[in-house]
Amino acid sequence: MSEKVIAKFKAIDDETGDIHKVLVIRNFIEHKTTSGYQEVPGMIRFETSTGLSAHRVNDETFEIVQTGQRLRKLRKRD
Repeated sequence: MSEKVIAKFKAIDDETGDIHKVLVIRNFIEHKTTSGYQEVPGMIRFETSTGLSAHRVNDETFEIVQTGQRLRKLRKRD
């Protein structure tokens, strides 16, 4: 099994103004087929660039598991 960063985005803690980089990481599972091996996409997880786990609350809101900080995904125009 391997993991790959499939996306990155910035998110802000509206209470403190801190900006975090959030990584979207997908597991890939190696699956044996009759013609060889194939990577099958698995679960997605989120973590900050500093290695803290993040939980998606909704499409725009994330929570850092270890601290409870709520982050709002920044759009390009923010």
